[in-house]
Amino acid sequence: MNFFNNMSEWYKKSRKQFSYGVIAFFEMMLYMTVPLILVIVILALSQYGVLKVWMLFLAVIVYGLLMEILRRRLKSMYTVKSINNEIRNRIEKYNSKNRKRKRGQAKM
Repeated sequence: MNFFNNMSEWYKKSRKQFSYGVIAFFEMMLYMTVPLILVIVILALSQYGVLKVWMLFLAVIVYGLLMEILRRRLKSMYTVKSINNEIRNRIEKYNSKNRKRKRGQAKM
């Protein structure tokens, strides 16, 4: 029975790591592709005199700030969620142990 317990723990951990990996992948895609598209569009528009080149730098800086804010918010959200789950699990374990003790005492 202990073997299956360990396997389920491993599965939960690996699943959590996989979800973090997926999030990291999409985060990387956002970091890499969006600025590239932004640069291409702004350079193309600046060729026609619609936008100046300094607008390109301004847009990239604003994008970088927004992504940093989003990344920190996501990170804090996930850490808070995992901490809450950990606390909930510990409380449930403690309560189940107390219930078992009380039942044992009642029988005696």
